[in-house]
Amino acid sequence: MAQLFLVFLLVCFMAVMSSTQSYAVETWVTRAVSEKDTTHNLQFYFHDTLSGNNPSAVRVAQSTATTKSPTFFGSIMMADDPLTETADPTSKLVGRAQGIYGSASQNDVSLIMAMSLAFTDGIYNGSSLSLFGKNPAMSSPREMPIVGGTGIFRLARGYAIAQTVSANVNGDAIVGYNVTALVDNKSSGVNQNVEDSPSSVTGNSNGNTKTSDANFSDTVCLFLNHISMVVLSVFMVWSSF
Repeated sequence: MAQLFLVFLLVCFMAVMSSTQSYAVETWVTRAVSEKDTTHNLQFYFHDTLSGNNPSAVRVAQSTATTKSPTFFGSIMMADDPLTETADPTSKLVGRAQGIYGSASQNDVSLIMAMSLAFTDGIYNGSSLSLFGKNPAMSSPREMPIVGGTGIFRLARGYAIAQTVSANVNGDAIVGYNVTALVDNKSSGVNQNVEDSPSSVTGNSNGNTKTSDANFSDTVCLFLNHISMVVLSVFMVWSSF
């Protein structure tokens, strides 16, 4: 009987650990929920690779004067750039930046960006943000507008702060993005009850924002609830001896 009881305790412990691990935090995003809207703050890294055998951005058009321009004015690039959790290219993939950008200035390196930031991680999988505006690529940091979105980000509005982490002579660049998107709770493409589930609990974004205390409390309460269930089960088994 004693051995059976120990096995039962081990199974209960493994069940609790499994259930709590399923609520892994998305460390690249934080949320602040109010009565009317939700503010999402996302921190990720954009990897734009022009060189090598498998570039993530390729030139699809240019003007006859582009090759003579010091800013490559008139060139247009099509991109499918990975977005990762950290500046390390091998870190966790959280989405992709898909769209076009082109050189829009004859005097400095300024791009016009039309990008869909399509996310693939956690509850944000399948949702996207639309970025459109001027990107003064040589300035750091620089700001660009968020003009819309889909899924959780339906009718989003906000801004993106970009800062170049590294760049080389081939044009390859790693750029950090800190995005703030405001979404009306009635407009979100995801049920609010689902969005506020423990799987959406978010962590720190490199010190740029604060973690929601409400989300943390929900996770703690859920964990304590599982513990209570285990204790009750143990008590019932023990009483039957």
